[in-house]
This record gives sequence, C-alpha cells and structure tokens, in this order.
Amino acid sequence: MAATAWHSADEQFEQIVKRAAVEGFELVQFETPHGQLVWVWRRGDEARPEFVSRRVALNFMEDWLRRNAAHHHWSLIRKRTNR
Repeated sequence: MAATAWHSADEQFEQIVKRAAVEGFELVQFETPHGQLVWVWRRGDEARPEFVSRRVALNFMEDWLRRNAAHHHWSLIRKRTNR
C-alpha cells in the first residue's frame, strides 16, 4: 500500500476528521469544571479520553482508525457472508 502524500498538516487533519465522522465521532473542544480547555472525540454517550491539544487528539484518532480499520473491514465481510 502506498503512503498518502499530504500537501499540508491541515489537509491531513481534515481527512482524519472526515474518516472519524464516518465512524460516528465528532471532535469537540470544551472547558472542564476546572477551567482547562480540552479536546475530545465524542460518539454517543461513550466515555472518551480528553486531550490538551488538538494535534494530540488527531494523532490519537489516526491511530484508532488505523487499528480498527482491519477489524471493521472483516466485520463487514462476515455480515455479508452470513446473510
């Protein structure tokens, strides 16, 4: 598999946000009760880790998507063959 050539970090991050949205995630910044601004990937009511920087949140999601892509792919195949 060839590596994707990104023209800028913003373009790469935009693609991560789009891929995450397909999985039902939304990147949200909010202020904790202690006044700390954090980023979190929200999906339903699931508890998610909080990140102090957007860049770290995006790197986390990129890793999550990479790790779960193979699992997701095989789950779809199993669903199709079990019909």
